[in-house]
Amino acid sequence: MLKRMLAVFLCLFCICSFSACTPEDEINEISPAEVKKYENHNEIPTDGGTLKLCLFETDTLNPLITQNAENIRTLMPIYDSLFTINQDFSYAPDLCDGFSVSDDGLNYSFKIKSGLTFHDGSPLSAKDAEFSLGLIFEAQSPIALKLSDIAAFSSNGQTLFISLKRPVANFPALLDFPIISAQSAASTTAAIEKKAEYLPNGTGMYKMQSYKKNKELHLIRNDAYHQNFKSYINDILVYLVNDRTTAIKMLENLRVDLISSNVANPDEYTPKRTVSSVDYATNLFTFLAFNHDSPALKHSQTRRAISTAIDRSALIRDLPDNRVVVCDIPIHPKSWLYRIEREMTAFDAELAKSLLADDGWNDSDNDGRLDRIISEQTEILELSILVNQENPQRVKLANQVKSYLEKLGIWVYVVQVPFAEYTRCLNEKLYDMAICEVDISVNSDLKFLLQSGYNIFNVANELLDNLMLEADKLDDTAQIQEMYWEMCTLLQQDMPICGLYFKNASIIFDESVKGNILPTESNIFDNINEWFISLK
Repeated sequence: MLKRMLAVFLCLFCICSFSACTPEDEINEISPAEVKKYENHNEIPTDGGTLKLCLFETDTLNPLITQNAENIRTLMPIYDSLFTINQDFSYAPDLCDGFSVSDDGLNYSFKIKSGLTFHDGSPLSAKDAEFSLGLIFEAQSPIALKLSDIAAFSSNGQTLFISLKRPVANFPALLDFPIISAQSAASTTAAIEKKAEYLPNGTGMYKMQSYKKNKELHLIRNDAYHQNFKSYINDILVYLVNDRTTAIKMLENLRVDLISSNVANPDEYTPKRTVSSVDYATNLFTFLAFNHDSPALKHSQTRRAISTAIDRSALIRDLPDNRVVVCDIPIHPKSWLYRIEREMTAFDAELAKSLLADDGWNDSDNDGRLDRIISEQTEILELSILVNQENPQRVKLANQVKSYLEKLGIWVYVVQVPFAEYTRCLNEKLYDMAICEVDISVNSDLKFLLQSGYNIFNVANELLDNLMLEADKLDDTAQIQEMYWEMCTLLQQDMPICGLYFKNASIIFDESVKGNILPTESNIFDNINEWFISLK
């Protein structure tokens, strides 16, 4: 929960002709400003109203060229994607009518829906998807990073062809970027050169009505939207402002209705008026990394013991409410790929001691520290935790983990270094354990984190490799899910890394915004058609 700030007190003086003020007439206090968790009371929606948003540090209105990822999010009501991402991170077709993939998982064919048009009336075809992809790469858009495994792409009529450098798990989930019209420019190069002149033209629920350069973008409801519904909110007014500080002030001054937690950092933002918020799950994963080259951490028993020794619930107790979701493995508990019936690693100090004993660790000389004899040499269970010193929360996590492990007799010291040194130590394997954070892609491809010979932790597990590589080649969601369920079990048994939690993000908005508000990491306006503005 965001920090609270006291509102200005309003002093009310009782004016009475005949007697002094009664106790009820004493000075009253206005409730302090806060960010309240939004509760949907299923009110009858009101048709109409204007939702006020803002862009900041705007380099272009083209969502595929802008370098400001937050502005891509804000422009999403104008656009559709080939696929959308659901609350459980599963993917569903949007502008795509279906797809097929080759047996080796390298070549995809996507059928684009026929009969759809952009807001300017031009027909949608696979050429638009091809143009959008080309623009993403040529402009070096922030979107390009997750698409880096694409080797080639082309189109023919309503079919988009994509070839990959290597198989990628759940690849369609990565195609959630805005599709713009190929007619917006003569070429991708021309689109970049004339980026300041671009006016939004998508297939989404809202379309551009007018634009005052560098001041405001006015969107209206697209009553010809191709889905079988329309929005309650009549129009969206988007202000263009200089920076995120101005965006926050505009929310506080009732000029803007909504910002995201990417704009107002929940750890730093203090609201000056009461606003609502809705959390949504992200794949931003915080974990304790193990250096598998460290002799003490080569065996799964010790890694599992460390995981079991950590009380995750207590670990996050002082974090703001609902900001994180604890998890022991790198698959989100809300994900369609998570094995729900699997019991998460629970805090159990006695089990941790037993697992350590199974790996040969005991306190042979009663000095309070665990040791074992390997090749007639006594090995002390002494481990370091690497952390970057600029991040107070990670430093605190490292010290909390240290306290849990020292209760078991593991000698632990925390190494705090600047981020550049932290990165070097990770890459050169100069650590035993480390507090890390990664943003796992929405398709839950874990190879960058865990594949043998490919990760920075020296994880090597042939069975896990086979499961990940096999999942890459599947297009049947039931089979993919079954494969990931096996992964969940194996990850818990082997514990190649020790998960701590996934972070949540949120949108913060005026109390007049109502309805079934369900943002996703892929699109915070995903179901804006179910939102409405209370006109009371």
